[in-house]
Order: sequence, then structure tokens, then C-alpha cells
Amino acid sequence: MRTRKIVQNSFVTAGAGVFLLALTGCSGGPSGTFYGSYVCDAGVRLCNAEDELARLIIDGENVTFDLFECDGPDEDYASMGVLTEDRSIVAWTTDVHYEGTKAITANDGGDVLTMDDTTYLAEGSAPANALVDVYTEDCVDRDSDWSSPLS
Repeated sequence: MRTRKIVQNSFVTAGAGVFLLALTGCSGGPSGTFYGSYVCDAGVRLCNAEDELARLIIDGENVTFDLFECDGPDEDYASMGVLTEDRSIVAWTTDVHYEGTKAITANDGGDVLTMDDTTYLAEGSAPANALVDVYTEDCVDRDSDWSSPLS
């Protein structure tokens, strides 16, 4: 009985280790079709381009989510996570805005991401620039000395 229980516990421990390894991924850098900074599409649930802008940064297997208001990042929404090795799921390691695991998909060009019914556009693309411009205009209208917290 004792030997059987030790063997069962070894399998459970080994399985947990493999699962954690899959969650954290083993890549040393970008290996998928998406990598970089993305901003939230206007009019989608959380995002309202007139006074806030959400940004998702993917750096290798690390993922960061931030929400920017005109006066800077809103720390109440910051979240960090890691991509699985196949880059299909983000396992959130800080449960602030996002929690648990979320599926993430990209279009073929990698310039549009979808996660949790929210669309993110690659920074520097024409649609993302238009979104950032609306955010910038609104913030400058509120404060003529405003400078962008996006950097």
C-alpha cells in the first residue's frame, strides 16, 4: 500500500511539473506570429478610446496588460502573465484585470490579436495609430500640457 501511494504521488508531482513547464514555455524569444505592443480596439467592453487606452505587450513568452488614462497608467488594472509554448493561452500570474487563463489568437499577419472578446491592434499600424490619435486628442483637450504616458 505504501509503495503504491508513493508511486502515485510521484506521477502527480511529475505531471504538475510538466504542466508548469508547458505554461511557462521554453522559448528564449518570440517564436510565434505575434510579438510586440498592441492597443485595445475602440468601443470594446473595457476600452473607450476617448479617455482610456489598453495596451498588451508580448515580449517572448511574457505578457503585460496595462490600462492608460489621461493621467497615466491605472495600476488597478495591471496584469502580467506568460504564454504557453504554443502561444495559444495566456496564464495570468497576477490576478488584477485578467485572471486564470485566457485563449489568445492572432490573424495571419500577427497585427490583430483577440483575447477574452477584446481585439488588440499592433501599435504602429494605421488602425492602432488612429485609436491612439483619438486618445491623444481627448487628453490634450483636457490638459494642453499633457504628454503621452505611452512609451
